[in-house]
Amino acid sequence: MIRFPLLGRTLHADGLPALAEAWLRAWWDFPEHHLPDSGYTIEVRPGGGPTASGDTAAAPPVTLPGMEMPCRALGDAGWEIGGPDAGVRLSIEGQGSRIEGWGWEAGIYPALFAAISEALRASGLIPLHGSGIVRGGGVTALLALSGTGKSSTLVQALRVGWRPVAEDLMWLEPASLTVYGWDRGVHLWPDARARFAGGFEGWETAADGKLFLPWEALGTAGPASGRLGRIAVLVRDAERDSGWEPLPPRDAVRALWESMGVPLYTAARAAAAREVPRLLERVETCRLVLGRAPLPL
Repeated sequence: MIRFPLLGRTLHADGLPALAEAWLRAWWDFPEHHLPDSGYTIEVRPGGGPTASGDTAAAPPVTLPGMEMPCRALGDAGWEIGGPDAGVRLSIEGQGSRIEGWGWEAGIYPALFAAISEALRASGLIPLHGSGIVRGGGVTALLALSGTGKSSTLVQALRVGWRPVAEDLMWLEPASLTVYGWDRGVHLWPDARARFAGGFEGWETAADGKLFLPWEALGTAGPASGRLGRIAVLVRDAERDSGWEPLPPRDAVRALWESMGVPLYTAARAAAAREVPRLLERVETCRLVLGRAPLPL
């Protein structure tokens, strides 16, 4: 059995294979994010397989890294991903979430990651898939579709004195606007490393083919958290000069939803819809054009 704090929530697991326990520790047990207990619990345990019924029309097949699995909605506060041989079931009940997994040897960890993320959403947190940088003030969240240049922009910012908070994932506590970085370093494709990260040594090849370098090897160790002060949406346009510019409100809403991802269960979608306009009222937004001149960082 394992038990540890997770962003003010408590995650506990019992009866899991040793590999599953090690995975939970590696991906979710970060001492810098051991916060005061809010009373919300996330339980992970073995399950016997899928339920006999579920609304397959309410939730389409989910594509996760390395797998595509059918998804079934289980009422308004839960879902299943997978089939008879392997899968994950999430049930959300008041001040806690229960996650059951089966077929561990089949590599259900992407689905388990999605389930824990959904449980954190249910507890009131918001995921932001983007890079976070800070220098002398609030955190700037760099948001963009995959492949636009979030990681390479982060590396360029570090070279001129910014510090990293996250490279790919942050968790946002809406009331305080605190963001918590969830990365241990930066991932770049080989061509991006050659262009933007020359001179840094110690890169390792990750499972997806990208190259990984820990923050320490980049010569900087950023804060684990900070207050969100600005959302910058990246746009790549080789025909324009690089620069900051205003961001229309509808573009800010779209970018934020794309960064958050769409929750798989009804209650979380409603909560996210309430939080998006509140968040944009409190945080500066802008666009950063990645153009034909050096970035104004």
